[in-house]
Amino acid sequence: MKNLSRPFFSLCICFLPFLAFAQQNSAREIGLKINSLDNLDLAFLYKKQVGDQTYRRFDLGVTNFTLANIGDGGAGNLFLAFSIAREKRRPVNDKLRFVTGTGWIVNVSALGSGDFNATTIDTGIGLLFGAHYTLSDKFYIGAEITPTITLGGTFGDNGFQNLNLRGQFNSQSVQLSIVHRF
Repeated sequence: MKNLSRPFFSLCICFLPFLAFAQQNSAREIGLKINSLDNLDLAFLYKKQVGDQTYRRFDLGVTNFTLANIGDGGAGNLFLAFSIAREKRRPVNDKLRFVTGTGWIVNVSALGSGDFNATTIDTGIGLLFGAHYTLSDKFYIGAEITPTITLGGTFGDNGFQNLNLRGQFNSQSVQLSIVHRF
């Protein structure tokens, strides 16, 4: 009996961190977001509650993808966007919440056309202003505006080509989303 008590006690010690993790009752959310009203650029959302009415959110989207004349003389363009933000919610009533926040943004664009290749990398900050309307306990829809300012550079076949400073606050800053809570 003494031989079994030590492994059993060791096994219980190993599971203590998992029990503590299981007691955390943080809400999580996943969703789809339309990044632009000009076309249907989709992004995926993941949000995790980190405090009272405070969420950490991760957005990942392929906002532009083009292939033309596939083959040796073809051209292609790919634009990826990633952001991590802190989202604070302020309830107005049972169904409506205002949302504010700040986030860090990284955009990567790759262009290839014949003998020319270029990659642009931008990073910056964005402000988040919006509203969420609750449809049910598990779903809500959102409308958000995200003005951004980014700094980046373009690199091509001949090395560094130019430096970009961009500010964006237009129809492409409007985002519509549907989100599922679990």
